[in-house]
Amino acid sequence: MGTSAAPPKSTEDYNFLKFDILGVGSITLPALIINAQARMEGQWDEFSEIGRADPKVLLGKFSKTVDLDFLVVATGHGGTTVEKTLEQLELLSKVTTPNYNVASNAGYQGVFIKWAFGGLYRNQFFYVNSLGYTWDNEGITWHNVESGSTALPVISKVNMTLQYVGRMIPSVQTRFFG
Repeated sequence: MGTSAAPPKSTEDYNFLKFDILGVGSITLPALIINAQARMEGQWDEFSEIGRADPKVLLGKFSKTVDLDFLVVATGHGGTTVEKTLEQLELLSKVTTPNYNVASNAGYQGVFIKWAFGGLYRNQFFYVNSLGYTWDNEGITWHNVESGSTALPVISKVNMTLQYVGRMIPSVQTRFFG
C-alpha cells in the first residue's frame, strides 16, 4: 500500500509541482510523480423529433479530468522541511472548499487553480474535484519534532483529481493538450 522508497538525496532527484491558487497564492511541493491520467468524456443525448424514426443526437455534457498521483517528499534540502511541506499540503487541502464572500452577499464560489504539467498542460485552469492523502506507517519514515513528541510524515502519498475549466466550447478544433 505504501512505499518504502528512500527520500531523494538532492533536489535534482525530484520535480517541484506548482499550483497557483487564484486569489490566495501559490503552492510548491517537492514531488515524485507516480501516475498521471487524462480523461475526456462526452455525454451524448438522443432526442426524438416528430415524424422521424431516427433520433437526433446532441452533446449534453463534456468534461476533461486529470488524475494525478504523486509522493511529496520533505528531505530538508532546498528548504523542503517537513513542517513547511505539511503547511503546503494544508493549503492544498483548503482548495477543496468554497470561498464564501459574505461582504458582497454573493454566496460562495469555487477556488480555481492554474497549473502546468510539462508540455501537456501549460497554465490551464482547473478546480480540485477530489484530494486524498495516504501515510503508511510501515513504509515511510516519520520525523520527530524536537519540541515535543509529535511525529510528522516525511513522505506523503497524494491522490488528486483535477477538473478542467475550459476557455472555449468543446469542438473538434479544440486543443486538448498544450
